[in-house]
Amino acid sequence: MSFEQIISVIADFASIVGVLGVVIAFIAVRVAYRQALTVYEEYKVKQKRASLENAVNLARIYEQEILKSLFWIRNVFENSHMSEFIKSNLNIGALKTVRFTLSEMKSISGNENISQLFNTEFLKIDTSFIQLNKSLYANYELSTTKKDTSEMLSVFILEDFMREIYRLLNSLEWFSMNFTKNIADESAVYQSLHQTFISCIRYLYYFIAIKNKTASEKLYTNLIELYNLWNTRLAEKSEEEVAKLKEVNKRAELNGVSIQKEIEHTGEKL
Repeated sequence: MSFEQIISVIADFASIVGVLGVVIAFIAVRVAYRQALTVYEEYKVKQKRASLENAVNLARIYEQEILKSLFWIRNVFENSHMSEFIKSNLNIGALKTVRFTLSEMKSISGNENISQLFNTEFLKIDTSFIQLNKSLYANYELSTTKKDTSEMLSVFILEDFMREIYRLLNSLEWFSMNFTKNIADESAVYQSLHQTFISCIRYLYYFIAIKNKTASEKLYTNLIELYNLWNTRLAEKSEEEVAKLKEVNKRAELNGVSIQKEIEHTGEKL
């Protein structure tokens, strides 16, 4: 075998080895990709399961702790004139998206002095209702005259009630953060919790908006985000149901006309 032939054989062998190397490398990359894809899919499944478990746990906390405060505060409002005042002056039910700012609140109420009006009405809440339903004030005593004690007790009760409202809002902010930051799956609890959540936030609109005097330094941002998400979804579903109902009624009317014409045609034959 000549030198040139030897060189040619070596070149062919190197070419074959090179092709095999490429094939092996391709197979290795493909296997690695499939393994990575499998690991990623398993990770997504675990994340989804954890998200659902977190949502269930949050729903339990909402039911056992948050709802209790929510219903209590709403009962106080409904037992006084506050409920009607809120519905008349701060009704945000018709809005899909709400900013929860002081300027928005003034616009909705149509009154630049809405905060003063609200405070005036808030101070008229019947504190005896709160006192009868809260053992916290049973042993409240002051070393003053009976009249002063009564007046100071009323102030104390309203101040404490205000603190309770903001404790509830802080709990709702923490609750909402778990969903807005994707720690828990909000869609898993929407159907069971959205009605009381939305109703509660509408009742407490003033207490959120009054804290947000500027858009750049807003409080309760997670609560606001979850409210707007659920409220928009609720509005869209309501619109879909109305559209379906109109379509059903339209078809019923058309069918009614067809049946009537058929009856008339049959009558003519007879």
